[in-house]
Amino acid sequence: MQYREILILLLVSCVAIFIAASDLMAGDLKIDTTLSTKVERNNNIFYSYRNELDDTITTLSGTLKLKEITERFYAELSAGIDSVMYYEYEELDAVDQFYDANLLYRITPRLKGFGGVGYVRDSRPDRDLDTTGESLPFLGTYKRDKINGNVGYEYRLTEISKTSVSYSYNDTNYDDIQYTDYWVQQLNLGYSHSLNEYLRNTSLKLNFAYSDYNYRKTVEKVIAKTIFGNIPVPVDVVAGNTYYEYDSTSTESLSGTVGFEKNMTELWSISVDIGPQYHETTFIQPYAVQGCSTIYENKSSSSGWSGVGSLTLDYSGEFTNVNMLLSHDLGASSGNSSSVERTTAKISIGYKLTRLSRIYLNSGYIINKAEGGELSLTDTDEVSSWIEPKLRIGFNRYIALVLSYKYNNTKNKVNDKFRERNLVYAQLVSDIQLLD
Repeated sequence: MQYREILILLLVSCVAIFIAASDLMAGDLKIDTTLSTKVERNNNIFYSYRNELDDTITTLSGTLKLKEITERFYAELSAGIDSVMYYEYEELDAVDQFYDANLLYRITPRLKGFGGVGYVRDSRPDRDLDTTGESLPFLGTYKRDKINGNVGYEYRLTEISKTSVSYSYNDTNYDDIQYTDYWVQQLNLGYSHSLNEYLRNTSLKLNFAYSDYNYRKTVEKVIAKTIFGNIPVPVDVVAGNTYYEYDSTSTESLSGTVGFEKNMTELWSISVDIGPQYHETTFIQPYAVQGCSTIYENKSSSSGWSGVGSLTLDYSGEFTNVNMLLSHDLGASSGNSSSVERTTAKISIGYKLTRLSRIYLNSGYIINKAEGGELSLTDTDEVSSWIEPKLRIGFNRYIALVLSYKYNNTKNKVNDKFRERNLVYAQLVSDIQLLD
């Protein structure tokens, strides 16, 4: 069974559970829809180092969200579509879509279970800039399919302590062999204990995590060892097939963190986690030998230690909201065949101008780094940053206008290359409650 068929089966199951819950539990059912038209001017649509192309892009979007809430049950289903149209480069036009389902059920007063599944098909080369600091390494709006799922539970041991277990899975596939497909699975074990007896509004946190990153690469050529040296030859010359697919890199990691979360005042809260991380990476390189019709695989491995941690600081005032994040961990590299150590710093500030209008300032700084021979076969060292002021003007409770300017830049320290982008857009958004 293909992963898309599995996804459809899971989504249908979630819909069935959702409908059954609505009938049996008679909770509050809400149905919302969002329609928007966004027009942007982008002076580097591929976010490339040279030969930048600019264009005007129009995106028509529609999202439908269903939400069911009872005393013991919570479910949310959402689906959306984006029709992306380029003014000059019409061959890049695409229709992106996403589907998402999340469930939570309180089995007993102490035990609750949760799970979710999602599917995304997207095409924009800058889709990961604000989350990983990366864009696709080759020019093009190649489509990507992502399926993800998670399941877990939380159990309250006492009135002041609880434990949790969760498992998540992510599978990413590109429709072009220039990019490396990958899948990631993660297992988390968590424990928290309230310290209110000693420190007001403070909880201790412990977490142990196992992560497994696997990269699948497809090539048309392999290195052949001949009397003239190592030369690249087409796969069909060696094995008779057009392509050769193999697991190019895999990284397993174990980490443990200790931390705390605290509501310092009614307005300020903080969360801190820090700890060590151990990782092992296996590399596979295919090769051929002159005169043989078999492709062999050369395997090597490495291991090392690093740190993992995060710091989150939140402020929620009557008019102002601030969120600050600083984190460091391993992460998958979009379209590439290895993991990286990723350091992220983000800040988001929002200010309420009127009852319906707000102004925002978002900024971020991300470092993606990997030593050659440790997490990847070659060195990776990129620094990305961005800043985005944004204004949302609400005309009424249903219609709003969003105006924004965003500047991105990335410095590749390995090959001393620099790229940047300026993007400005206007978006008309309509939020409609179909059932409340």
